[in-house]
Amino acid sequence: MAFPQSCLMIKRSYLDANREKAGNVVKALIEGLFLAKRDKALMIQVMKKYIRADDEVYGTDYDYFLGKHADGLLSMPDRRGLELVSAQSVRTNAKAKGQTPESLRLLEPSILDEIKKSGFIERLRR
Repeated sequence: MAFPQSCLMIKRSYLDANREKAGNVVKALIEGLFLAKRDKALMIQVMKKYIRADDEVYGTDYDYFLGKHADGLLSMPDRRGLELVSAQSVRTNAKAKGQTPESLRLLEPSILDEIKKSGFIERLRR
């Protein structure tokens, strides 16, 4: 089951008031992903700046992340994973009992859908 590890969260009220800004943040993240895929040396240089590890770790981590997880960042989280998180939340929050990803309003695909429809991602792939 896919656990939602890489998620963006935003208050719905902020999204409603700042939709264009939210879309620009998502576009910047997508553009960064494509830059990471194109320029391994640059990404390893950035990783070395912020992550302290042995030199051989950087290339392995880069290959693992981009090879296994990067494309998943262009899609919504797996609903089953969100159900798992909701079910586990009952342990610490009784209000979570019986809630679903929909009732909690956890998924909001419209920004990503708009970006995909605009051709932005296809332009980056070229």
